[in-house]
Amino acid sequence: MWKLILALIAVESGGNNNAVGDNGYAYGSLQIHRVVVQDVNRIYGTTYVYSDRMSRQKSVHICILYLDHYATKKRLGHEPTYQDMARIWVSGPRGWKKKVSLPYWRKVKKELDAR
Repeated sequence: MWKLILALIAVESGGNNNAVGDNGYAYGSLQIHRVVVQDVNRIYGTTYVYSDRMSRQKSVHICILYLDHYATKKRLGHEPTYQDMARIWVSGPRGWKKKVSLPYWRKVKKELDAR
């Protein structure tokens, strides 16, 4: 999973922990939206706050928890792949099915292939 996380960080922010994107709605190296923090807190009972998105360590943990919950064999009907996980990360719990997430996956794949 670490290889994927590093590729996501490269695509999302170029490694900038202080990045702000999506018209001010996404923050940090993984460009996390508020709803992701809320979702992780609701699912796991964690107490992440919105400013945690600017911490690389906390952002990575939030991302792993999010993907561990939504990218499962039970939900997808098959073993999750890096493609599934990247598409869920960019387009939400059902992102692995959405055509809109394919261009993002191609960027992540390029990063994965370069590593």
